[in-house]
Amino acid sequence: MSLPTLHTRNLTLRPLKPAHGQDLFAFFKDAESMRFMPTLPHQQPSDSVRSTATELGLGAQYWALIPRGHDLPTVPEAVIGYAGYLGGTRVPGMGYLLRREFWNRGLITEALHAALDFGFDQLKHERVELWINEHNVASRRVAEKLGFRPKGRIHQRYPHESSHHIMMVYGLRAVEWPSTRDPAKMVRPQVIGLQPVLAVDDVGESARYYRDILGFHIDFLYGDPPVHAGVAFGDWSAESVQIQFTQAPAGDGGAFAGWLYIMVEAEIDVLFQRLKDGGAQVIRAPETYPWGMREFSVRDCNGFELRYGTHAFSSGPE
Repeated sequence: MSLPTLHTRNLTLRPLKPAHGQDLFAFFKDAESMRFMPTLPHQQPSDSVRSTATELGLGAQYWALIPRGHDLPTVPEAVIGYAGYLGGTRVPGMGYLLRREFWNRGLITEALHAALDFGFDQLKHERVELWINEHNVASRRVAEKLGFRPKGRIHQRYPHESSHHIMMVYGLRAVEWPSTRDPAKMVRPQVIGLQPVLAVDDVGESARYYRDILGFHIDFLYGDPPVHAGVAFGDWSAESVQIQFTQAPAGDGGAFAGWLYIMVEAEIDVLFQRLKDGGAQVIRAPETYPWGMREFSVRDCNGFELRYGTHAFSSGPE
Protein backbone atom coordinates (compact mmCIF):
# COMPACT_ATOMS: atom_id res chain seq x y z
CA MET A 1 0.00 0.00 0.00
CA SER A 2 1.34 3.41 -0.97
CA LEU A 3 1.57 5.82 1.94
CA PRO A 4 -0.63 8.91 2.01
CA THR A 5 0.39 12.31 3.36
CA LEU A 6 -0.65 12.69 7.01
CA HIS A 7 -1.05 15.82 9.11
CA THR A 8 -0.65 16.30 12.85
CA ARG A 9 -0.72 19.45 14.95
CA ASN A 10 2.94 20.30 14.35
CA LEU A 11 4.00 18.07 11.47
CA THR A 12 3.28 17.11 7.91
CA LEU A 13 4.16 13.47 7.21
CA ARG A 14 4.97 12.77 3.56
CA PRO A 15 6.19 9.44 2.11
CA LEU A 16 9.97 9.30 2.50
CA LYS A 17 12.08 9.29 -0.68
CA PRO A 18 15.80 8.48 -1.11
CA ALA A 19 16.47 12.13 -2.01
CA HIS A 20 15.32 13.14 1.48
CA GLY A 21 18.63 11.69 2.67
CA GLN A 22 20.20 15.04 1.74
CA ASP A 23 18.15 16.73 4.47
CA LEU A 24 18.62 13.84 6.90
CA PHE A 25 22.40 14.22 6.73
CA ALA A 26 22.02 16.88 9.45
CA PHE A 27 20.95 14.04 11.75
CA PHE A 28 23.24 11.29 10.46
CA LYS A 29 26.43 13.36 10.81
CA ASP A 30 25.71 14.21 14.47
CA ALA A 31 27.54 11.82 16.83
CA GLU A 32 25.16 12.45 19.74
CA SER A 33 22.12 11.70 17.58
CA MET A 34 23.77 8.51 16.28
CA ARG A 35 24.70 7.20 19.74
CA PHE A 36 22.16 4.37 19.65
CA MET A 37 22.14 3.78 15.88
CA PRO A 38 23.56 0.65 14.18
CA THR A 39 26.15 2.61 12.15
CA LEU A 40 28.74 5.32 12.78
CA PRO A 41 28.00 8.98 11.87
CA HIS A 42 27.87 9.67 8.14
CA GLN A 43 30.71 11.59 6.53
CA GLN A 44 28.86 13.12 3.58
CA PRO A 45 25.29 13.63 2.31
CA SER A 46 25.64 10.81 -0.22
CA ASP A 47 26.03 8.37 2.71
CA SER A 48 22.63 9.45 4.02
CA VAL A 49 21.00 9.22 0.58
CA ARG A 50 22.39 5.72 0.11
CA SER A 51 21.32 4.64 3.61
CA THR A 52 17.80 5.96 3.04
CA ALA A 53 17.55 4.18 -0.31
CA THR A 54 18.72 0.93 1.27
CA GLU A 55 16.09 1.10 4.02
CA LEU A 56 13.31 1.78 1.52
CA GLY A 57 14.62 -0.98 -0.72
CA LEU A 58 14.15 -3.44 2.15
CA GLY A 59 10.45 -2.51 2.27
CA ALA A 60 10.46 0.19 4.95
CA GLN A 61 7.37 2.40 5.00
CA TYR A 62 8.58 5.71 6.38
CA TRP A 63 7.14 9.20 6.42
CA ALA A 64 9.39 12.25 6.16
CA LEU A 65 8.71 14.66 9.02
CA ILE A 66 8.22 18.27 7.94
CA PRO A 67 7.63 20.94 10.64
CA ARG A 68 4.60 23.19 10.31
CA GLY A 69 4.14 24.42 13.87
CA HIS A 70 4.74 28.16 14.34
CA ASP A 71 6.78 27.70 17.53
CA LEU A 72 9.29 25.28 15.95
CA PRO A 73 12.84 26.28 14.95
CA THR A 74 13.32 27.41 11.37
CA VAL A 75 15.73 25.23 9.38
CA PRO A 76 16.81 25.54 5.73
CA GLU A 77 16.17 21.83 5.13
CA ALA A 78 12.52 20.78 4.90
CA VAL A 79 12.83 17.30 6.42
CA ILE A 80 13.81 17.02 10.09
CA GLY A 81 13.43 13.26 10.53
CA TYR A 82 11.33 10.27 9.67
CA ALA A 83 9.02 7.74 11.33
CA GLY A 84 7.23 4.61 10.22
CA TYR A 85 7.65 0.89 9.72
CA LEU A 86 10.81 -1.11 9.17
CA GLY A 87 11.20 -3.45 6.22
CA GLY A 88 12.02 -7.15 6.32
CA THR A 89 10.89 -7.95 9.87
CA ARG A 90 8.66 -10.86 10.95
CA VAL A 91 6.78 -8.73 13.48
CA PRO A 92 6.02 -5.21 12.19
CA GLY A 93 8.61 -2.94 13.78
CA MET A 94 8.88 0.83 13.94
CA GLY A 95 11.85 3.06 13.27
CA TYR A 96 12.32 6.79 13.65
CA LEU A 97 14.84 9.59 13.95
CA LEU A 98 14.68 13.32 14.62
CA ARG A 99 17.22 16.14 14.39
CA ARG A 100 18.59 17.09 17.79
CA GLU A 101 17.34 20.70 17.81
CA PHE A 102 13.77 19.30 17.68
CA TRP A 103 14.13 16.91 20.63
CA ASN A 104 12.02 17.22 23.80
CA ARG A 105 9.03 18.74 22.01
CA GLY A 106 6.86 15.61 21.74
CA LEU A 107 7.25 15.48 17.96
CA ILE A 108 8.26 11.81 17.73
CA THR A 109 5.34 10.80 19.93
CA GLU A 110 3.07 12.87 17.68
CA ALA A 111 4.47 11.30 14.51
CA LEU A 112 4.36 7.73 15.82
CA HIS A 113 0.78 8.21 16.99
CA ALA A 114 -0.23 9.07 13.41
CA ALA A 115 1.82 6.17 12.03
CA LEU A 116 0.20 3.73 14.47
CA ASP A 117 -3.28 4.96 13.56
CA PHE A 118 -2.50 4.22 9.92
CA GLY A 119 -0.74 0.94 10.68
CA PHE A 120 -3.55 -0.54 12.73
CA ASP A 121 -6.45 0.94 10.73
CA GLN A 122 -5.16 0.69 7.14
CA LEU A 123 -2.17 -1.68 7.06
CA LYS A 124 -4.06 -4.02 9.41
CA HIS A 125 -1.08 -4.75 11.62
CA GLU A 126 -2.12 -7.07 14.45
CA ARG A 127 0.84 -6.04 16.61
CA VAL A 128 3.88 -3.74 16.42
CA GLU A 129 7.30 -3.80 18.09
CA LEU A 130 9.89 -1.24 19.10
CA TRP A 131 13.49 -2.30 19.79
CA ILE A 132 15.16 0.24 22.09
CA ASN A 133 18.61 0.31 23.63
CA GLU A 134 18.20 -0.12 27.39
CA HIS A 135 20.14 3.13 27.97
CA ASN A 136 17.95 5.17 25.62
CA VAL A 137 15.68 6.51 28.34
CA ALA A 138 13.97 9.10 26.12
CA SER A 139 12.86 6.50 23.55
CA ARG A 140 11.66 4.17 26.28
CA ARG A 141 9.49 6.99 27.63
CA VAL A 142 8.07 7.58 24.14
CA ALA A 143 7.21 3.88 23.85
CA GLU A 144 5.45 3.78 27.21
CA LYS A 145 3.58 7.01 26.51
CA LEU A 146 2.14 5.40 23.38
CA GLY A 147 1.06 2.29 25.30
CA PHE A 148 3.92 -0.07 24.39
CA ARG A 149 4.93 -2.47 27.14
CA PRO A 150 8.16 -4.49 27.62
CA LYS A 151 8.02 -7.96 26.05
CA GLY A 152 11.60 -9.13 26.46
CA ARG A 153 15.30 -8.39 25.97
CA ILE A 154 17.70 -9.19 23.16
CA HIS A 155 21.51 -9.12 23.27
CA GLN A 156 22.72 -7.35 20.13
CA ARG A 157 26.09 -6.21 18.81
CA TYR A 158 26.58 -3.65 16.02
CA PRO A 159 29.57 -4.00 13.64
CA HIS A 160 31.34 -0.97 15.12
CA GLU A 161 30.90 -2.12 18.75
CA SER A 162 33.36 -4.21 20.76
CA SER A 163 30.69 -5.78 22.99
CA HIS A 164 27.00 -6.59 23.03
CA HIS A 165 24.31 -4.23 24.26
CA ILE A 166 20.79 -5.01 25.43
CA MET A 167 17.79 -4.06 23.32
CA MET A 168 14.46 -3.81 25.11
CA VAL A 169 11.63 -5.22 22.98
CA TYR A 170 8.41 -3.24 23.48
CA GLY A 171 5.11 -4.48 22.03
CA LEU A 172 1.67 -3.06 21.32
CA ARG A 173 -1.35 -4.92 19.92
CA ALA A 174 -4.07 -3.48 17.73
CA VAL A 175 -6.68 -4.51 20.31
CA GLU A 176 -4.91 -2.21 22.81
CA TRP A 177 -4.80 0.87 20.54
CA PRO A 178 -7.57 3.46 21.05
CA SER A 179 -8.93 3.42 17.47
CA THR A 180 -8.97 -0.39 17.21
CA ARG A 181 -9.33 -1.31 20.87
CA ASP A 182 -11.31 -4.50 21.53
CA PRO A 183 -11.50 -5.46 25.24
CA ALA A 184 -12.94 -8.86 24.31
CA LYS A 185 -9.73 -9.78 22.49
CA MET A 186 -7.17 -8.19 24.81
CA VAL A 187 -4.65 -10.77 25.97
CA ARG A 188 -1.25 -10.81 27.63
CA PRO A 189 0.45 -13.82 26.03
CA GLN A 190 3.45 -15.36 27.74
CA VAL A 191 5.50 -18.30 26.55
CA ILE A 192 8.27 -19.91 28.59
CA GLY A 193 11.42 -20.30 26.55
CA LEU A 194 12.79 -23.74 25.69
CA GLN A 195 15.53 -24.57 23.21
CA PRO A 196 16.63 -28.19 23.04
CA VAL A 197 18.64 -29.46 20.07
CA LEU A 198 16.99 -32.55 18.53
CA ALA A 199 18.79 -34.98 16.22
CA VAL A 200 16.55 -35.79 13.23
CA ASP A 201 16.92 -37.69 9.97
CA ASP A 202 15.79 -34.81 7.73
CA VAL A 203 16.33 -31.27 9.04
CA GLY A 204 14.46 -29.50 6.22
CA GLU A 205 11.43 -31.78 6.46
CA SER A 206 11.32 -31.34 10.23
CA ALA A 207 11.44 -27.54 9.98
CA ARG A 208 8.65 -27.52 7.37
CA TYR A 209 6.50 -29.86 9.47
CA TYR A 210 6.77 -27.59 12.50
CA ARG A 211 5.93 -24.60 10.29
CA ASP A 212 3.05 -26.04 8.26
CA ILE A 213 1.44 -28.46 10.75
CA LEU A 214 2.36 -27.27 14.26
CA GLY A 215 2.21 -23.51 13.68
CA PHE A 216 5.86 -22.60 14.36
CA HIS A 217 7.87 -20.21 12.17
CA ILE A 218 11.32 -21.00 10.81
CA ASP A 219 14.05 -18.81 12.31
CA PHE A 220 16.92 -20.18 10.24
CA LEU A 221 18.00 -23.00 7.93
CA TYR A 222 21.74 -23.68 7.62
CA GLY A 223 23.28 -25.67 4.80
CA ASP A 224 22.11 -26.96 1.41
CA PRO A 225 20.58 -29.41 2.05
CA PRO A 226 19.90 -28.10 5.60
CA VAL A 227 21.97 -29.66 8.39
CA HIS A 228 20.80 -27.36 11.19
CA ALA A 229 17.62 -25.35 11.71
CA GLY A 230 15.77 -23.34 14.31
CA VAL A 231 12.03 -22.93 14.75
CA ALA A 232 10.10 -20.82 17.26
CA PHE A 233 6.58 -20.50 18.65
CA GLY A 234 5.46 -17.13 20.04
CA ASP A 235 4.29 -13.67 19.03
CA TRP A 236 7.31 -11.56 19.99
CA SER A 237 10.96 -11.62 18.90
CA ALA A 238 12.00 -12.32 22.49
CA GLU A 239 10.60 -14.84 24.95
CA SER A 240 9.34 -17.58 22.67
CA VAL A 241 9.61 -21.36 22.60
CA GLN A 242 12.65 -22.16 20.46
CA ILE A 243 13.70 -25.59 19.18
CA GLN A 244 16.70 -26.52 17.07
CA PHE A 245 17.12 -29.51 14.76
CA THR A 246 20.47 -30.98 13.79
CA GLN A 247 21.30 -33.74 11.33
CA ALA A 248 21.44 -37.15 13.06
CA PRO A 249 24.63 -39.13 12.41
CA ALA A 250 24.30 -41.90 9.82
CA GLY A 251 23.38 -45.22 11.41
CA ASP A 252 22.21 -43.57 14.61
CA GLY A 253 19.04 -45.65 14.61
CA GLY A 254 16.69 -42.66 14.92
CA ALA A 255 16.20 -39.89 17.45
CA PHE A 256 14.95 -40.54 20.96
CA ALA A 257 11.18 -39.98 21.00
CA GLY A 258 11.08 -37.83 24.12
CA TRP A 259 8.62 -35.09 24.88
CA LEU A 260 8.75 -31.34 25.40
CA TYR A 261 6.56 -29.20 27.62
CA ILE A 262 5.37 -25.90 26.20
CA MET A 263 3.71 -23.54 28.67
CA VAL A 264 1.23 -21.17 27.04
CA GLU A 265 -1.09 -18.43 28.21
CA ALA A 266 -3.99 -18.75 25.80
CA GLU A 267 -7.30 -20.52 25.16
CA ILE A 268 -5.72 -23.95 25.10
CA ASP A 269 -8.78 -25.70 23.62
CA VAL A 270 -8.78 -23.29 20.69
CA LEU A 271 -5.07 -23.97 20.15
CA PHE A 272 -5.69 -27.73 20.29
CA GLN A 273 -8.44 -27.54 17.68
CA ARG A 274 -6.26 -25.46 15.36
CA LEU A 275 -3.40 -27.98 15.53
CA LYS A 276 -5.75 -30.93 15.11
CA ASP A 277 -7.44 -29.34 12.08
CA GLY A 278 -3.99 -28.66 10.63
CA GLY A 279 -3.11 -32.34 10.67
CA ALA A 280 -1.18 -32.76 13.94
CA GLN A 281 -1.15 -36.31 15.35
CA VAL A 282 -3.07 -36.16 18.65
CA ILE A 283 -1.79 -38.20 21.59
CA ARG A 284 -3.99 -36.72 24.32
CA ALA A 285 -6.95 -34.37 23.95
CA PRO A 286 -7.23 -31.41 26.38
CA GLU A 287 -7.78 -32.55 29.95
CA THR A 288 -7.66 -30.79 33.31
CA TYR A 289 -5.35 -32.57 35.76
CA PRO A 290 -5.32 -32.60 39.59
CA TRP A 291 -2.08 -30.61 39.64
CA GLY A 292 -3.97 -27.56 38.37
CA MET A 293 -3.00 -27.69 34.68
CA ARG A 294 -5.03 -28.25 31.53
CA GLU A 295 -2.91 -30.05 28.95
CA PHE A 296 -2.93 -31.83 25.61
CA SER A 297 -0.24 -33.64 23.62
CA VAL A 298 0.58 -34.11 19.93
CA ARG A 299 3.31 -36.11 18.22
CA ASP A 300 5.55 -34.53 15.59
CA CYS A 301 6.89 -36.11 12.40
CA ASN A 302 9.94 -37.56 14.22
CA GLY A 303 8.05 -39.20 17.08
CA PHE A 304 8.69 -36.49 19.67
CA GLU A 305 5.79 -35.70 21.98
CA LEU A 306 4.87 -32.03 22.48
CA ARG A 307 2.73 -31.34 25.51
CA TYR A 308 1.03 -27.95 25.77
CA GLY A 309 -0.24 -26.73 29.13
CA THR A 310 -1.91 -23.75 30.81
CA HIS A 311 -3.24 -23.08 34.29
CA ALA A 312 -6.65 -24.71 34.70
CA PHE A 313 -8.32 -21.57 36.07
CA SER A 314 -7.65 -19.74 32.76
CA SER A 315 -8.28 -22.61 30.38
CA GLY A 316 -11.25 -23.99 28.51
CA PRO A 317 -14.07 -26.26 29.66
CA GLU A 318 -13.69 -29.54 31.53
